[in-house]
Amino acid sequence: MAAFAKQYAGVALETVTGMPQTVCNRLFRGELDMLIGLSSYFDQWPEIETEELTELQFAFMVRQKHPLVGKNNITAKDLSGFPLVLPESADPGITNIAAITSLKPHYVTDEFSLVVSLLNNTDAVYPLHTSQQVIDLMSEDFHMIRGAINVRETHIAVGFMKHRIKTTAAKVFTDMVVTKFKNGQLEKIERLY
Repeated sequence: MAAFAKQYAGVALETVTGMPQTVCNRLFRGELDMLIGLSSYFDQWPEIETEELTELQFAFMVRQKHPLVGKNNITAKDLSGFPLVLPESADPGITNIAAITSLKPHYVTDEFSLVVSLLNNTDAVYPLHTSQQVIDLMSEDFHMIRGAINVRETHIAVGFMKHRIKTTAAKVFTDMVVTKFKNGQLEKIERLY
């Protein structure tokens, strides 16, 4: 976004966050030119055309000294003995974890600093569905458990209305974002905690 703003200083950019129904309805009404989000959200609406940017990776994040660290072939049953932290506004792959497994959420929060505190001070597990770059960064401070459950393949994607002409600004911004993702030129991700 910074590169776009620098190159196109005269173009106004507005970013919004919210629940998928809310932001998608704004896209439908023409209030937004485009969305960047999870392909699993966009799949619900056939009128949204998407372009995938990067596949998300899935892992359970735990503290470095968690009892499961060092154990091989961890399963959902192994995880079920530990408190689960779930984000309130998670993608469908995450919110279905309780249905897929016998894991029941003990804590529900979108406040990432609280997630970090819970992980550092308990034996809680946290499902992380994000880019490989973020998982690599988080792995410096936390242990990642992979392969315990199967999660539907999901991508970060750009979404547009299929039957609406794209604005020039939206086309240029999308081209820049797609190029950066596909060439691995994402801006450095910084710690959120």
